[in-house]
Amino acid sequence: MRVIKHQNQTFEAWKSALKVRGGFRFDVVSIIERSSRLEEYAKDVNEKYPAEMQKLRDDLGSGYFKSGRGSRKMPGCKTIYYMRSGQKVRLYYRYSKTEERTVEILAETSKDNQPKTIKLLKKMYK
Repeated sequence: MRVIKHQNQTFEAWKSALKVRGGFRFDVVSIIERSSRLEEYAKDVNEKYPAEMQKLRDDLGSGYFKSGRGSRKMPGCKTIYYMRSGQKVRLYYRYSKTEERTVEILAETSKDNQPKTIKLLKKMYK
């Protein structure tokens, strides 16, 4: 299995990732509560698609960034990425600037709310 070094990993952490199945393990912290609108979107998607959302969260913590339909950078932003599960759910995240091996979940949303979420995240984190 090939393990790819991510931007916040030290060389020692990258070497230890070879020993962990699925890649490097990350601590996952949700900071969705910073926006009431993002909280509403997250509540809505978790009610409609709880299994898909939980799988993306679990894979993110395991360091498996190609879960679902893969991980991509959010358009127009250098530090925010998102994971997709089919045509249903999106999970937006970024690597923590202060904690090593930590990923911050910024938003959880459905495909329907994706344009609104992108606009709001650009406004909040640019």
